[in-house]
Amino acid sequence: MRPGTVVVIPRLGDPMERARVLIVDDDSALCEVNTLILELAGYSVTTSPTTGTQAVAAAVGGQPQVIVCRPRYRSDDPTWQVITHLGTNPQTRSIPVVLIASDARVASQRRSLPNVRRVISAPYELTTFRAAIAACVADTHKESGTKAG
Repeated sequence: MRPGTVVVIPRLGDPMERARVLIVDDDSALCEVNTLILELAGYSVTTSPTTGTQAVAAAVGGQPQVIVCRPRYRSDDPTWQVITHLGTNPQTRSIPVVLIASDARVASQRRSLPNVRRVISAPYELTTFRAAIAACVADTHKESGTKAG
């Protein structure tokens, strides 16, 4: 983001109207920090560890507007299976995924995952993180024909 760029983060009012975000990460400290950042911006946030069945069940049951994942560049990282499953499951494939990438190779995986809409390089600034979430929520509302917050 360029200096001087103004980012408008939608402030959502009624908790029933708040956009839902699912954070899939096995680092509880990062989950807490990212949850706080998003809740202060007006989002309703749930978290799930990266174990496949729990994360997919949380996405199917909660139907969030955005899913945030932080995969590592290891083929055995279960986050990749979660993202792939979410992208092929009819109940979740339209939910945009935001990747938090600490390795440039993670960002390169985006091309093979159609549900990944944004990639944020870690470490990241708060405004970058919130702007990525806001953009995905706006895209979701445009695609569904509903008005954002």
